[in-house]
Amino acid sequence: MKPNRSLALALDNAYAAFASYPPPIELEAAPTRDPKAILASLSAAPLRHLAGEQIGPYAGWAMTTVGTVLDYKHFLPRILEQAVMNNVWMGTEPTIIAQRLEMASWRAWPQEEQEAVESVFQASWSWARQLNPEDGGDAASWFCGLAVLGLDVQAAISDWLTPPPPEPGLQLALLVQDASGLLSRLDEELGYWSYVSEATREIVINWLLSEPVRASIEASLEMVEDFDRLSVQSALKTLDDIVRRTTRH
Repeated sequence: MKPNRSLALALDNAYAAFASYPPPIELEAAPTRDPKAILASLSAAPLRHLAGEQIGPYAGWAMTTVGTVLDYKHFLPRILEQAVMNNVWMGTEPTIIAQRLEMASWRAWPQEEQEAVESVFQASWSWARQLNPEDGGDAASWFCGLAVLGLDVQAAISDWLTPPPPEPGLQLALLVQDASGLLSRLDEELGYWSYVSEATREIVINWLLSEPVRASIEASLEMVEDFDRLSVQSALKTLDDIVRRTTRH
């Protein structure tokens, strides 16, 4: 689905913010990678027209086994755009991008670049929460990405329930399922939330267990198709199980 105006502008600003970083003429790579083949794929089209299969593999390997921070900065706008439009590769998952940004010490980058990153994550989350998950919206992943980057989750929490149902409730249902380990406070099941501060995790847990969140999820129950209804019912059961377990202790 085509991004809304705010998100499209944020993506355009990201391309402008990172435009000064040239494409690499060679790539550093671990022995297990083929840097020439990877570079050929990344050079097969102009940056903004690179397809998922051309940039996706690199995005998953970037700065771990392939390339430098400067290389990543060049490709970052397209990686972010793929995360919005065609998130099928590991390296284009918002939480993975957030981890890579942390690895690259993005808070030491020029202010314009930091603001571009923040704007894309915030606009992407805001856009996704208004979509049916079947239309490509993944608010849960963008929300976790915001938290990994240390951005203001409180603002996102305050705004999540403002659009009319059922979309916010459906997106919350997916967040509850994705964050079941977080809600259980089981360190070994935190997943991407292990990269988030304990204080922020507690804010998110308390919010997800609140009555307004449950009410939003329940409100979507009678407004969705059978497939989505199963997802909503599963989320409500997860919340019930967590509350029951917490009460027992």
